[in-house]
Amino acid sequence: MLQFVREIPIRIILQKTPSSRRGFLFHLAAGFARQDGKIDPLSGMSVNLMLVDGWLAELKTAAEQKDWSNLHDLVNSFRAELIAKAASCDVQLHSLVLREERGLCLSWNLSDAPTGVRWTYAHYLELLPVGGEFELVRVGLTWLRAESCDIDLQHEGFKIMKSLQNASGLEDLLSKIGLSKGHLLESGSLLQDIQVRLSSQDILLTL
Repeated sequence: MLQFVREIPIRIILQKTPSSRRGFLFHLAAGFARQDGKIDPLSGMSVNLMLVDGWLAELKTAAEQKDWSNLHDLVNSFRAELIAKAASCDVQLHSLVLREERGLCLSWNLSDAPTGVRWTYAHYLELLPVGGEFELVRVGLTWLRAESCDIDLQHEGFKIMKSLQNASGLEDLLSKIGLSKGHLLESGSLLQDIQVRLSSQDILLTL
């Protein structure tokens, strides 16, 4: 189904404890569609983008005026509010993506994961094969996070990356990391996708 996507930057303050305060710059992209396909008489499209822009502006203003305790609550709050606003206009929220400047990406899609949210973390590895060329490898680990999960998924990714530090080359690296795909945590969260990017060659491999 055709989606109409609008995007805005949004600054988020995360404060888990009184002494722990961090700032994130997200690019929030929300995709909407109308199931009946009717054309909005004001905009000439199936989704009134002026209304959508207003929803996102309200969301941005409210979100930037408070401190959040965790990103899981942030995503659920954004999703619930946009679903409610869309339903009031006979429109559906189909996708929601929050992409942070430093590589973190939180995404939700109606068709693939009605309840779960995908968390993608970027990790870097210096591949130094004996007698071979150095390569800076960017590994993207995408977790389908269970609703009740309280595990630090980034830390789980660090543990996977630690097992790759002695990889003898690219083939060995891909063989080892491929074994982690589908890894299911006790919380119910699943390592769903793995992407390996060879930075110097701009080559992207999806496992």
